[in-house]
Amino acid sequence: MRTALNGVVDLAIERFGARLDVDAVASYNDYYWHLPVDTAYAMDDDPGLHIDVGQSSDDLQELAEMIDQPHEQVLQHSVQHLVGLLNLVAFLDDPRPGRRRPPGTTPTPLPVPPEDPEDPEDPEDTEAAND
Repeated sequence: MRTALNGVVDLAIERFGARLDVDAVASYNDYYWHLPVDTAYAMDDDPGLHIDVGQSSDDLQELAEMIDQPHEQVLQHSVQHLVGLLNLVAFLDDPRPGRRRPPGTTPTPLPVPPEDPEDPEDPEDTEAAND
């Protein structure tokens, strides 16, 4: 599972950059339809009665809290927010014609904030500092 998730994250970073701009997501469309996981696996129930609304900026905020406080996570809660973000990435990457997209967003669907020149995780900054 880790290898598959890492591969997906690597593809998303390659396509969209390492950061999603919360303000850009929120200004485009911050909300999405959400089907609770217990309903998704209850095949004898009508899912339409249980559809609610998720929020991408909330998912991003929860992800930041997961990173800052890894020991405070509740697995199913954390997974639900990660699924929301992975679905956002899937939506943004969907090449089907006629998909509603933010204006001027081809091929990168969301503006990526500039990288912090002091960010030690950016290999280009490290290489430039070593030159």
